[in-house]
Amino acid sequence: MIKGLNGDAEELKQRKKFYGSNVIPPKEPKSFLELCWEAIQDATLIILMISATVSLILWFVTFFTNQSESGEGEDEEGWIDSVAILGSVVIVVLVTAFNDYAKERQFRGLQNKIAADHYFAVIRNGEVKQVPVAEIVVGDICQV
Repeated sequence: MIKGLNGDAEELKQRKKFYGSNVIPPKEPKSFLELCWEAIQDATLIILMISATVSLILWFVTFFTNQSESGEGEDEEGWIDSVAILGSVVIVVLVTAFNDYAKERQFRGLQNKIAADHYFAVIRNGEVKQVPVAEIVVGDICQV
């Protein structure tokens, strides 16, 4: 009969030190600004930002041209549409980034819970033992 490792704490520690732990290092979580940057990359939002910027520039040009010619501006509130569109884009980006941030935190919590609760059957010193997946070392005989 195959006995597997003897289960000595020192031997397991040496194996972990030499071969490394049986865990996949988690990816670094994205910062809120990175999530905002990803949200801005949406094609619809880019088109809205470009059109609002062009509209605002055209309003500046026409407002100051008309004001200098006639002495007063005819369309003083023309900038409101452009600023409202840009404000809406900012709100959409912030809400999208916040939702993605919350989902990522929730996913990481679920992933950590699954990793902590996941046990595997290994043979050590001739006995079947349930050990956390992170505690499996090179040389363990695992029951599949």
